Amino acid sequence: MNNVALKDLLNNPLDLFNEAHKKRFSLYGKNVFFAKNIHLNLTNICIERCGFCPFARNKGDFDAYKLTPDDVVLKLKDLRWLSEVHITSGLNPDLKWKEVLKILDSIKMTLPKVTIKSLTAVEVEFYAKEEGKPIEKIIEDLLDHGSISLTGGGAEILKDDMRKRLLTKKTSPEMWLKIHETAHKLGLKSNATMLYGHFETFEDILDHLNLIERLQEKTGGFQAFIPLKFQPLNTKFQHIKPATSIKTLQVIAISRLVLSIPHIKAYWPSIGQDTALMALWAGADDLEGTLVDEKIMHEGGSTEPGGLSDESLKNMITEIGLIPVERNSIYERV
Repeated sequence: MNNVALKDLLNNPLDLFNEAHKKRFSLYGKNVFFAKNIHLNLTNICIERCGFCPFARNKGDFDAYKLTPDDVVLKLKDLRWLSEVHITSGLNPDLKWKEVLKILDSIKMTLPKVTIKSLTAVEVEFYAKEEGKPIEKIIEDLLDHGSISLTGGGAEILKDDMRKRLLTKKTSPEMWLKIHETAHKLGLKSNATMLYGHFETFEDILDHLNLIERLQEKTGGFQAFIPLKFQPLNTKFQHIKPATSIKTLQVIAISRLVLSIPHIKAYWPSIGQDTALMALWAGADDLEGTLVDEKIMHEGGSTEPGGLSDESLKNMITEIGLIPVERNSIYERV
């Protein structure tokens, strides 16, 4: 579908949502995927203080932290029902690569059946520089220590001018794409994200989607795409009004129509539970998961709970006439 047709649909939201839902329904019928998962942030200390980020702390801040392998075991030992552990962190020079790998090992020892989705492309680049190793070696280490997917974070909008406006110097668009392409070639699946609801235009969104789609056509390695609504609280852009639900549904629908990535997520901590349920009728097929201990969106102002039970998720899905399907990190049914 070309840009002109997409712009026409954008001006007719009901037609847009219907077209996106038809494509989604042709792939999955009434099935909606979710995981019993936890978001594990190993540290909130970060040497990059991006203007849009509410999560990062300086080393000396009173609420700065760094988890140890023992901390992670303690956190997980009573959560044996989990099917996925999702790991992202700040860029903390005091969190050494060998500690990260030890944490991955401790997760697999504590929860042998869980699947691990770990690190953003930003973290991969950071550790490659810290360790003096090529990107390939960092990704091979992840595979060797039980991770089966990269997370999708750090993409924001894959345009230099947008990154300047968002006050971030981390990982160029070219490097973000290179790291994911390398991961795919080495057998590590990954996700992709997009941060919207700040300075971007419709053309910026399309440019971002098209870059990701070109890589997907080349490698087939992306599993899921996650539009993330910008949460301005505790950032340098608190004056920005959060995106409306209509804007969110338009972004999700356009993502479904542009991308051949199999799964489009309705990320409820970012967009809210009600909008997430509407998104399941506008192109999304994945309600993400239980998201135990989600921090980043909540520090940006999300008023959603800090996690949901799997029963709550199942009830949300069945109450709108759809069928819940539990998955792991690579969309195997659990």
